[in-house]
Amino acid sequence: MKIRHLYELKSPLYIVVFIIVLFLFWNTSAESFASLLITEFMASNGSIILDQSGKLNDWIEIHNTSSQPIDISGYFISDKLDDPLKWQIPEGYHQETIIPDGGFIVLIADGKPDHGPLHLDFELSKTGESIILTEPDGDTTIDVVTFGPQWKDVSFGRSTTNPETWVFYLSPSPGNLNQGAKTASYWIAGLYLFYKSYRELFLTFFAFLIILTYISIRLFQVLKKLRQVEEKQTSLIQAVPEIILQLDHKGQVEWLNQPGIGFFGENTLGKDCRELFKTAISSVSIEDIIQNQNFGSSLSDAHFITEFPSHKDEFQKIIDWSSSPCLLQGSKKGILLVGRDITQQQYNEKRIKDSEKNYRDLFEKTPIGILKVDVSGEILDINQHMLEILGATHKEEILHTNLANLFVPEQPFFNDDYKQLIKNQVISKDGEYTSRWEKKFWLQYKIFPIFDELGKLKEMIITGENVTAKKEAEDKLQYISLHDSLTGLYNRPFFEEELKRLNTERQHPLSVIIGDVNGLKILNDTFGHLEGDQLLKKTAEILQKCCRQEDIISRWGGDEYAIILPQTDRETAIQICDRIRNECQMQENNLIPISISLGVSTKSLPIQDFKKIIIDAEENMYQEKLIESDHYRRKMLSTFINNLKPKTWHSTDLCRLCLWFGMVLNLPYSEEELMYLADLHDLGKINMDIDFLSQAGPLNEDGWKKIKKHPEIGYRIAQAIHQISTIADTIWAHHERWDGTGYPRGLSKENIPLLARIMAIADAYDAMRCGRPYQSPLTKEEAINELLHYSGSQFDPNLVSLFIKHCPIITSEEMSSN
Repeated sequence: MKIRHLYELKSPLYIVVFIIVLFLFWNTSAESFASLLITEFMASNGSIILDQSGKLNDWIEIHNTSSQPIDISGYFISDKLDDPLKWQIPEGYHQETIIPDGGFIVLIADGKPDHGPLHLDFELSKTGESIILTEPDGDTTIDVVTFGPQWKDVSFGRSTTNPETWVFYLSPSPGNLNQGAKTASYWIAGLYLFYKSYRELFLTFFAFLIILTYISIRLFQVLKKLRQVEEKQTSLIQAVPEIILQLDHKGQVEWLNQPGIGFFGENTLGKDCRELFKTAISSVSIEDIIQNQNFGSSLSDAHFITEFPSHKDEFQKIIDWSSSPCLLQGSKKGILLVGRDITQQQYNEKRIKDSEKNYRDLFEKTPIGILKVDVSGEILDINQHMLEILGATHKEEILHTNLANLFVPEQPFFNDDYKQLIKNQVISKDGEYTSRWEKKFWLQYKIFPIFDELGKLKEMIITGENVTAKKEAEDKLQYISLHDSLTGLYNRPFFEEELKRLNTERQHPLSVIIGDVNGLKILNDTFGHLEGDQLLKKTAEILQKCCRQEDIISRWGGDEYAIILPQTDRETAIQICDRIRNECQMQENNLIPISISLGVSTKSLPIQDFKKIIIDAEENMYQEKLIESDHYRRKMLSTFINNLKPKTWHSTDLCRLCLWFGMVLNLPYSEEELMYLADLHDLGKINMDIDFLSQAGPLNEDGWKKIKKHPEIGYRIAQAIHQISTIADTIWAHHERWDGTGYPRGLSKENIPLLARIMAIADAYDAMRCGRPYQSPLTKEEAINELLHYSGSQFDPNLVSLFIKHCPIITSEEMSSN
């Protein structure tokens, strides 16, 4: 339809439109022709660009200078001026053949067009030729470049400042604007390429020239200074502190320096060195040095020490000599002796050795154990005291072993506290250890770090002291401060501190038991405090047995105990009290029955005052003590009677004799008193050994002293127990005699209590009739005769008469059977 409308236009208008279109087409073509330029190429590519197959080939760069993309497919390119249409860029590869506006495209001149649309069928010649770019119509030439010989890896391209000028680019840039080092001179480009290819050789040569120049300058300077050195050599030798002697082959001094003159004197030159050394003590004879100088002997290049006698108050001089051949133009012309004064050095070494000896003596004999170990724990040294601490016998079995091997494995001695040591901090510790020699001890030790010159930890010094005795003393003091020394239980201060600690809601209900030992005063007053202490110890054992491990048992006072029961209600506390009472009743073979009055109180609520709890427990204890006191005393009397029977051998007739004799005499005493008197008049023997009481033969002096004390002991016991306090005087006097020769007080006649005089007759008659382990029994008649025999001396004569008068009644078989 559009074409039809075009043809319908009038002829003049059609012609104008045609001319405009033709002009536009021509203008576009002209623009494309002028927009394509050959800007750079390389005719000898050695390393600049690779094609798709990884090969190095010649290349041609074309630049689109327009503002529109141009497709170069169909364009002709040739390296022959007489054949500009040699190769046409194939069509149909628009993505590869389009040059973007202002962009570049690189054509590969490798003669292998089958490798791609940008590969040409010709190669460029590095000796020079032409490149022609022609429009697809085959008539219009776009660009022509004619070039001469080319260098390898140097491109030839248009100058960016003047596109009409072609220059060599030393740094080719295919596909980009030409830039970098450039030159219009063919030979400068070649020189640069030569430098680039042989740069190392070039630099080496250049460096050689510089070094050669430097050596020449330095050689001149050295030669100049050499003259100065030669001038100063003599003065320098004179200035050295060593003694220098130059000897000829005969041993005469040819030359010596100033220290040599100062040592040997002004007239030394020309003297024989044998004369100089004649008073010296030398490790090597100077004669041997001279004689062996020309024979290649070891003495011709020797080292020896001489000691010269001292002058005035100086030390003897010790010179360390070294001898060497004196050479002149390669031949030996004598001996050169160089001596160094080592007098001070020898003195210092001696002092060091003395110091080392003193250190070793101090190390070995110090009363502190010392170990020296390295950072890995290897033992480098150990002194005798540390061996004794460990229980080891020989140092050799410890040296070079590890520190950990000194102790049992489960008790490591040192736990790698290197952080403290690195900070130069001294570590102080103590602990209980067991050595591998099975010696157990408490060790108090310190670890001191030793650093090397670079400040790195090198070694450690460990000092240790066996503080077992000190530790045991501290533990004992600690134990004493918290425990009662007699019973081993906790003391009252500890109890009070524990009371504060446990007085928390978490421990509620918290119960307290206060206990008071019964009969302690009687035991102390009558048998002594040793027996009282035994009662307290036994009571403590009972409390420990009946209480739990978590309970706190303490001695509250003299005869009082206190127990804290954490997390224990009142019912459980009462059960523990019952357990204690039952255990006390089960005890046997005691002087008095073991009994303790107990009071319980419990804190169940935080608001309760604990002081009030303690007071309530004490009041409960005292209340029980009052209730049980009479019962306990009767139980004590029963215990006394049972314990006395095996020791006194009283028969049951003695009690009957006392009762009937009292009736006959109409005595103002109750039957109970007379019965207690019959059973307990020897109460003082309660603590005596039965073997002592039953021994035959006369008693020695100590035995009599012991026997004579039992009336007084019995009196004190009876005084303390109100049930028998009325017969206390009788017990005290029952061994008194009518004539005053009895004991313990030597009373006589009516000064002796009546009941005591009666008891003496009844006890004697019963003993004679029943016998004793050391005496056979007598008949009634024999016993009466004995009473009559001692009437008026041992016994009250009136009472003896009355006893014999009524004896048939008192001792009749009928009465005995009743």
